[in-house]
Amino acid sequence: MASRGPKPRPAIDRFNEKIVGRDSGCIEWTGSLNGNGYGTFYAGPGKSVVAHRWSYEHHVGPITDGLQIDHLCSNRKCVNPNHLEPVSLWENHIRAGTISVLNAEKTTCPSGHPYSGENLYIHANTGDRRCRRCGSNRNRTRYLKKKGETVGPH
Repeated sequence: MASRGPKPRPAIDRFNEKIVGRDSGCIEWTGSLNGNGYGTFYAGPGKSVVAHRWSYEHHVGPITDGLQIDHLCSNRKCVNPNHLEPVSLWENHIRAGTISVLNAEKTTCPSGHPYSGENLYIHANTGDRRCRRCGSNRNRTRYLKKKGETVGPH
């Protein structure tokens, strides 16, 4: 019995059809992108992957469990393995300057009270750092408003 349909093409051939080199040294993905702007690649039956991870694994080797691939060039479409580096989630956030990193670097609340010692409160449900003094001030203001009293400066 003869096989039906075209012979499957190697993944690397299909991958190479969807890339273009740039003057920056980036090799940009021209295929489909996911909602976050990263390339998506159909690597085989039932296996759709992000293009930059596939490129890294194909050209460099396996990515250790728990690591992410950081784009050293900050170009999400780039699949150049020389522009990609496996890093921890936290390292990737630090390099990207995400809000969680910016918040973690803060040493005081917006009112200037320290996020340390007795003034530091870690919210049980969210893990957020909170200022005890500001929380007390909010509670006092709420209490006084409820009683109908004038609220002055704290």
